[in-house]
Amino acid sequence: GMMAWQVTFAGEGGDDYGGLFRESIREMAADLQSAATGLFVPVPNSRNATGFNRDTYLPNPACSSPLHMRHFRFIGKLMGSGMRTSNPLGLDLPPPAL
Repeated sequence: GMMAWQVTFAGEGGDDYGGLFRESIREMAADLQSAATGLFVPVPNSRNATGFNRDTYLPNPACSSPLHMRHFRFIGKLMGSGMRTSNPLGLDLPPPAL
């Protein structure tokens, strides 16, 4: 697949033939879903230890400031870039409810 950017990890050798790029996407997704950003929260099934999709996250409804909205727009751009280059961002989002 194509790469939207070139990656070099500080202090690590290696040429980016796609592996470093994919690793950067995995790291971004993990960071975005961490408690450190607060942008995503575990689904209620995770908090209550019941039901399906316990290992997924939802956008944090408390994140509604203009700064948070800019962050979510940027995440949308990362997701779009991932779709165009066949390298999805890989956020652990639940399937849509039908």
